[in-house]
Amino acid sequence: MKFNVLLFNLLFSSSLSGHLKHYKNHGKKCDYSSSSLSSTSTSSSSSTSSSSSSSSSSTSSTSLPVVTGTISTDGTCGKDSVNKYICPVGECCSVYGWCDVGPEYCEVGCQSAFGTCGASSGTSSSSTSSPVSPTSIPVVGIPVSSGNSATLTYFTDTTTHCYEANIPAGNGIAVNPLLLGFTEQQWTSTYSGSKFPPWCGKQLTVNVNGKSFTGTIIDTCDPVGNPFPDPVTGELIGGKCDYVNVIDLYGEAGRTFLQSTVGDDFYQGQLTWSIA
Repeated sequence: MKFNVLLFNLLFSSSLSGHLKHYKNHGKKCDYSSSSLSSTSTSSSSSTSSSSSSSSSSTSSTSLPVVTGTISTDGTCGKDSVNKYICPVGECCSVYGWCDVGPEYCEVGCQSAFGTCGASSGTSSSSTSSPVSPTSIPVVGIPVSSGNSATLTYFTDTTTHCYEANIPAGNGIAVNPLLLGFTEQQWTSTYSGSKFPPWCGKQLTVNVNGKSFTGTIIDTCDPVGNPFPDPVTGELIGGKCDYVNVIDLYGEAGRTFLQSTVGDDFYQGQLTWSIA
């Protein structure tokens, strides 16, 4: 009987010890599990942080392409322009090779190697930046119908490309077709022999120093040059236009406007112009 009790106690003690050992090991597994979760969480957090950091680093390292070159002094730009100028900071180089802001310059065909491009480009400006183009509404037949810069001069020819000697009454204007987005090739092959190209008869308004001049486009400042004598004065006219972005104001009215607004009969600088 004592032997049986002793055997029972021995077996019970061994069984209890085994259960306690299993419990302790289970507790230890829980601790490891918690540590593992903590480690996994830390690893995940670290991974997320690393991913976020990588993403942030990737984002911060992504920037607008660097545009290098000589900044345009006459409004021209691009691979097809004579000087291959780039545009000033914040301006876009249009498909036709002109610097400015607005959809017609910054979106379809914009030359990113020569200026800023994109739908949001040039949509905001500080108080010191040049004014936004007065209109972005396209004019039928005119690739570029507004701008923020030009060269202003005046002329007194008695015969013009659009009207010959029958110049209409009122203010008159001559333009270089390159200002309006046309190319020299288009001029040579299509418009130089046309008596009434798309810009003729259009109304163009120039705003400078708080004053405006509106006139009918009556003449073309030849981008290539084909000199001929004025039938009335005999003066040689029709030579190559001195400036690709010229707007010539006609006659005494044009000269008076320039004198009263800029104090000279020549001006290059900030202004706005638009064709209606």
